[in-house]
Amino acid sequence: MSHASAYIWYYLDGDAWKPYSSSLLDGFEKIYNSSLKLPGNIKIKVDNERYIEIMPLKDILSNFTNSINDPDLVGIQRRYDDSMKRRAVKRTKANTTTSFFEDLQFAFYSNTSQKTKTDEIKGVIKMCGGKPVDTMTKKTDYLILKPSDLKDDIKTFNDIISKAEGLNVICVESTWIDSCIKSKKLVDHSAFLVSKKTAPVAATPTTTTTTTTASNTTITLPKSKSKANTGITNNLVVNSGFLIKGSEWAGVCSGDDDHYPLVMTVDDVVDDEVSGVITWINLGYAKTKYKGKVVATNGEFKFQEYEVINGEDEVEVPNDYTSIVYGDQIIGKVGDSTFKLKLTKSPPVTNIQPDSQWKGTSTSIENFKLDVVKRDGENVTGTITWGSNYDEAVSTFTGKITSTCIEVSDYKEGKKLGPEELTLPFKLIPSQQSDHSIKFRIEK
Repeated sequence: MSHASAYIWYYLDGDAWKPYSSSLLDGFEKIYNSSLKLPGNIKIKVDNERYIEIMPLKDILSNFTNSINDPDLVGIQRRYDDSMKRRAVKRTKANTTTSFFEDLQFAFYSNTSQKTKTDEIKGVIKMCGGKPVDTMTKKTDYLILKPSDLKDDIKTFNDIISKAEGLNVICVESTWIDSCIKSKKLVDHSAFLVSKKTAPVAATPTTTTTTTTASNTTITLPKSKSKANTGITNNLVVNSGFLIKGSEWAGVCSGDDDHYPLVMTVDDVVDDEVSGVITWINLGYAKTKYKGKVVATNGEFKFQEYEVINGEDEVEVPNDYTSIVYGDQIIGKVGDSTFKLKLTKSPPVTNIQPDSQWKGTSTSIENFKLDVVKRDGENVTGTITWGSNYDEAVSTFTGKITSTCIEVSDYKEGKKLGPEELTLPFKLIPSQQSDHSIKFRIEK
């Protein structure tokens, strides 16, 4: 097949166009060219799991809510077991200048695991001027590791990585190839480097106790010899008030020797129902949707990962998660693995919700605790509990949420009196702390 006249076929994975293996292109072209003379939609087999349905441009666009807007679109890739799992497909004239892998040799950690994926990567490498090889030698530049390779047992894994290091071969995750394709150039491989695994150190199990001030109950976690130790430590207080719309959490899901970084965004909260998106960093930035429920009284947060947005070759659904929210941390289990998330982005004050709790310091007055009791649109009501200097006095307030603060218009003290110098109107102004929590200060 001549590069001067060849076409390259791509499928859309998330927001990146990924080329099909070069070994498939001749077959694609033969069926595609013959389909131009036939009525109706024509199917082209990709492998035993997927096929491409050739169809008019308007029919392709009607299958997607986002605007792809590419004149080279020719069809949709579907799965035999679920035709609703679909990706846009385009056919583009080959660009002879796309040769950023030229003069580079690529070996693979394994040629047998995820063979379809391996063949795809080899095809991409060839299209971009590189040379896949079956055996790693001193002439090899890169050793490519797929997600499944990272799960290999520690001895086999470290032996292969040691061999590569001895030959001065650079070990990288296969997502580096994806990044090069997306950028259309040879990108810096530093963020994709793979090194030998560290042997795990057995931790001494301990009994931990946490308390929640909301219900005055105590949760005792028993000693366990299970590998799926949650890693919970002392002094964690149950509090689901930080799990609100607009917040972002990051952490790691771990099982045995496998570690998968992830980012979880909270896109919507309605009553006790929470939904959003999980991004798996070292699985090609695969994205999945989740939904679940949180119990405010005990911090229990159960959710299910139920749909793949992109990266269906990297992740599988459904997955059921159980966890407890400890303020700015979420700790829990999924299957035999454990995960721990930390609040990395607090939502703006416009997303403040009922039953949420906030800490703050008033200017020249006293430390206080803010409890949001009710919200109706921009209007919010709650209580302010003052510190020990005022014998834990509790006051009620009514205010309006703006883009920068809560403007308090009504303030009433209880039986115990708060600061005398606090007079209406005043503002409750949020600020994000170094630990990513939010504190409020009072300004008159």
